Amino acid sequence: PLPSNCLAHVVGRNIQATKVPCMCLTEALKDGPRVDLLMIDTEGFDYRVLQYYPFATSPAVRVVCGA
Repeated sequence: PLPSNCLAHVVGRNIQATKVPCMCLTEALKDGPRVDLLMIDTEGFDYRVLQYYPFATSPAVRVVCGA
């Protein structure tokens, strides 16, 4: 078991679900909240998905791919 002060628990405790309409990611992030953590797990297509992420206008503080 991990100690109670382990940072591995931080992500799990702070995940928030948000419903968004289906639209282009650039439009969804327009005038929206900043992206602190971008998690992508697309069964081997992570690199392809990242090619479409608008890093120039919505930089992500940290990117985690695959699980």
